[in-house]
Amino acid sequence: MVLESLIPIVIIALVVVFAWGLFKKFFKVIIYVGVAIILVIAGTTFMIYQDAKDLKKNFNPSEKKIILVENNEVLTGLLLGADITPISDSETTEFSSYLGNKDYDKILGDSYKLLIFDIKILDSLGDEIQVGDETVPKEEVIDMLRSEGNNGKAELFGIIVANEILSSQNPLLLFSGLKDGTVKVYEETALFKAVKLVPFGIIKSTASKLFEGAKEKTSLIIEEVE
Repeated sequence: MVLESLIPIVIIALVVVFAWGLFKKFFKVIIYVGVAIILVIAGTTFMIYQDAKDLKKNFNPSEKKIILVENNEVLTGLLLGADITPISDSETTEFSSYLGNKDYDKILGDSYKLLIFDIKILDSLGDEIQVGDETVPKEEVIDMLRSEGNNGKAELFGIIVANEILSSQNPLLLFSGLKDGTVKVYEETALFKAVKLVPFGIIKSTASKLFEGAKEKTSLIIEEVE
């Protein structure tokens, strides 16, 4: 009888010991996984922080190549740096061929960043766009940008970039374009990858500082190309 009464106690004790062994192993795995996640988050955060610092320091003074595209065809573009230069018709054709092959590195060349704007980004603007002292219907602006040859398209695109896209007054338009695919940045470093995932409120301050001075530089294109 004593032996029979001890059997349940022994079984319970064995179950407890077995369960405790499993718990310790599971707890160790949780700790290792937790530490790994923390290290990944810390490393990613550091990369984003360093990238943000680099962009704040170099985005405005460095040369940026900015192109407007539709269906993998480059409509117009400009080099924005110490000097402001529209891309030529021959470069437009050349860049279109590179774009079709996703050969962004050849388009980038020696520039700091390549910014590719799909013409659909203009859909996020109002029905009318301020061009100099005139207010022009958006559809008319789009037709002008789609027209053959350069014919002042770079100047028009420069005004839109200065007033609407790379503007400290509307700093989130670029990043919303990254989210919806109307904007590509090459090379797409840590910050630009992260903005596709994080809320806009977190990056608003960084975006505003990033574009300080861009409007003044871009607006000079009108004088440069005349």
